[in-house]
Amino acid sequence: MKLKSILLGAMMAMTASTASAQFIIINDLPVPESEAPSSISEYGFYANWVPVDENPGNAIGYYVRAYVVKTGTDNPEESKFYLLNTDFSYLKSEGTEENPVNNVTPDNSFVQQPLGDPKRCGWQTLNQAGVDGELCLNGAFNFTSANAALFMNISDLRNGDGDVHFKFRIKGDGQTKKMRVMLRNTDTMPNEILDMKEIDVTTEWQDMEFTLKGGVENSDILFSGYEMGNQTAMYYYIDDLQIWQVLKKNETAKALYHHEFVKDDLECYHLYISTTDLDEGEDYAYTVSSYSYEGVSPESRIQYLRPEDHPTGINTLSAETENLSSDTPVIVYDMKGAVVSKGTVGNAPKLNERGAYIVKTGGNAKKIIVR
Repeated sequence: MKLKSILLGAMMAMTASTASAQFIIINDLPVPESEAPSSISEYGFYANWVPVDENPGNAIGYYVRAYVVKTGTDNPEESKFYLLNTDFSYLKSEGTEENPVNNVTPDNSFVQQPLGDPKRCGWQTLNQAGVDGELCLNGAFNFTSANAALFMNISDLRNGDGDVHFKFRIKGDGQTKKMRVMLRNTDTMPNEILDMKEIDVTTEWQDMEFTLKGGVENSDILFSGYEMGNQTAMYYYIDDLQIWQVLKKNETAKALYHHEFVKDDLECYHLYISTTDLDEGEDYAYTVSSYSYEGVSPESRIQYLRPEDHPTGINTLSAETENLSSDTPVIVYDMKGAVVSKGTVGNAPKLNERGAYIVKTGGNAKKIIVR
């Protein structure tokens, strides 16, 4: 099967306009009914679902997405949700800063590979070179400004008002003088740059700390080489990299941990997910979609490993609430007009059942759907 046929956007050889694969959503494909996880242990769990009975849209299998999830508290430090947090000590190589190990060739092609542990957000690299305990990117090629890159898969970065925080160390080899870090909207083609930081790279380690603003539901992050390559090695070195968002109280965020196709088997009803250690306050969750050669269905209802830790809250209120005080009342009605939950802007109401609701606050009303 050619999975490439369901990619809307893929790595572009001559431009940095997009760096993440996007899947076409086919609403006619059946959405599987997700079920509670089973066989939960320190090593992993089974993601379960009910096989689809009907098959509109020519579904041929399932697409399972496992997530790391966390809910914010009153403590901002405890509410940090890391999209990446590593010192790259797991990267082992005989290469050094003075003599990196190269696995790329100067023919204007790209070598794309997973960043590796920790498994989070599907981070990938373009033209990664080998240096022990550091991330090294080689910007050797000409005819492109995307000659060295670190990028994440598509994620929902609306959390914490869309702010994404960065902290890391960086240096170059003297030929690399600039790097761009971009927060992008992947719903547009080419991708829209929401916010960007241009970094001056020197031959000495520099500490970088900044915030990019404007995360949306389908976002990605791209570290990209700036100068045109010259077909000789041009190295960027990055270490002690932290990327995080600060969740609001009761705001639940998720980051892609693992995704996998169950190919050509509509009768399949579960998939084993191998897990690793989590940060404080984190847990796993998953969704299931069906897929065809043309695309994937919408995601199923999300299933948490410990659902009692993740009550369903209204995390996205209308833009009109931005200037309202945190104690402004929020009232939730069902579609028949009955009150089902109450709260405030600062302490969103909880909803335990999926369905459609009307949320009224500050004189405004908004329809929401809890899946």
